[in-house]
Amino acid sequence: MITAQDFPDIRWGLVIHDETVMARDKIRYIGEPLAAVAAVDMETAQQALDLIDLEIEELPGVFTFEQSMDLQAPLVHEKFKEYTSRLPMKGEGNICFQTRIKKGDVHKGFSESDVVFEDTYTMPVVHQAPLEPRAALAEVDPYGRLQVWCSTSRAFNIRSGLAEVLRLPMSNIRVTGVRIAEDSGGKERSPSSRSQPSWP
Repeated sequence: MITAQDFPDIRWGLVIHDETVMARDKIRYIGEPLAAVAAVDMETAQQALDLIDLEIEELPGVFTFEQSMDLQAPLVHEKFKEYTSRLPMKGEGNICFQTRIKKGDVHKGFSESDVVFEDTYTMPVVHQAPLEPRAALAEVDPYGRLQVWCSTSRAFNIRSGLAEVLRLPMSNIRVTGVRIAEDSGGKERSPSSRSQPSWP
């Protein structure tokens, strides 16, 4: 079994580096991984899972968009100002970016409309659903190099991400992107060719 303690304390992410490989000190969302188990068969894996005993202190949660914008809401990331980011973060509370878009005269448009209908709409998060599973297989070869096979269109991005998170030299990581049915942006990033290994 492995937990966050088995990985370097590194934060990563597409824009804001706010994620760790596994939950460390605090669980921030439903489904955030806490541990992983590897075994020779399913029965042994299930036995190992049954032996895991968690002691978790329940914290106040943030579950709606409106609540997340409230400056008095519990902070999901208490130390977010210490995080690095590809874009400058300008915000407070749980807000990390703010953008204002203004085009045309909204008030004039309302005043000239024959009918004005106002309501609030919400929708769940939508994600593309590729035909094949999001899966990966990894092994360390006899020379100590990490080899990874995964469903991705950008093996080089995966390799550089793994090198950053695991603090390994990229020359010790080989990533092979297996065939995929579709991408839509969901199979580009870590944790650039479709099938070429990332080193010869």
